Amino acid sequence: FKAYNLDARDFIKMILEKEDVIANHFLMNLPMTSHLFLDAFIGSIPSRYTAMPMIHCYCFSNAPAKHKKLVIEKIESVLGTKIDIKSCFKIRQTASQTKEYAISFLLPESVGR
Repeated sequence: FKAYNLDARDFIKMILEKEDVIANHFLMNLPMTSHLFLDAFIGSIPSRYTAMPMIHCYCFSNAPAKHKKLVIEKIESVLGTKIDIKSCFKIRQTASQTKEYAISFLLPESVGR
């Protein structure tokens, strides 16, 4: 195990460029901003990857209703395409109108390549 102190975009790029590593899962665990770093995956998956990685993204929603819809829209807006959600569930309610969700999805091939 090795700890890194890098910007999320730099870390994603570094991991994907390592020839001896195939990262199958990426955990984006800063709910306020994690979805904003998903653009680092656009066009970044090397050809040596035989499958797209699973992305686990934590997001806040402060919508008055339809929280899941809002967090999914945040992710799709950054990636520029629809995502195939494998899992989406509420982690906790952090304030009267704010909920934290965890969303897992396979990075679309059209985004990663």
